[in-house]
Amino acid sequence: MKKVFICSPFKPVGGTSPEERRRSQIKNESLARMACRMAVEKGCVPYAPHLYFTQFLDDSIPEERELGMMFGLTWLKKCDEVWVVGDDVSEGMEREIRSAWRWEIPIKRVNTAKKALLSIR
Repeated sequence: MKKVFICSPFKPVGGTSPEERRRSQIKNESLARMACRMAVEKGCVPYAPHLYFTQFLDDSIPEERELGMMFGLTWLKKCDEVWVVGDDVSEGMEREIRSAWRWEIPIKRVNTAKKALLSIR
């Protein structure tokens, strides 16, 4: 089965109130889950390190965030494709996309409305 790396935002963006940030976090997590489900429906194995590693690493602690990023990039090297999900590209996503480009891993954009993939490279 094809292994796909789910590249989507994790940290909440915008909003100043805790409630706005929490809503943004829930939206980001839902987006990643949706992309994972889409991968499974297409017969692929999804790798979403930001959903997994944040279960035991604290993304708000810089050292633990960096460790999670390094673990995620280790997974990325083993994947057949990268699926970029969401309207915004976060700092972490940019790092993953650049790594995929450097390692010549195909990159696709997920159209969430149509559940379709668009080749970027």
